Amino acid sequence: MVGTVDFGHGVRPHCPLVGPKDGLLYVTTEIDKSVTIVDPRTLKVVGSLSTGQPESHMLAISRDGRRGYTANVGPGTVSVLDSRPAS
Repeated sequence: MVGTVDFGHGVRPHCPLVGPKDGLLYVTTEIDKSVTIVDPRTLKVVGSLSTGQPESHMLAISRDGRRGYTANVGPGTVSVLDSRPAS
């Protein structure tokens, strides 16, 4: 499938990664201070994880898929995320 994911507004998406256990696509969305979760089969947003920090730019996901880590450019911090979506 080839297509476009509509985030609904400008969020500066970066660093898409496929979750190692669930096959979902995780994309940092800097302006929303979050990681957006996308179903790659439908290209629909299925959830998000708040980073609590602005400019969450890069993402790493643990091998077991339980944790995510974002580098937050503006504040110079790293957020540690539980992989269970907030929405």
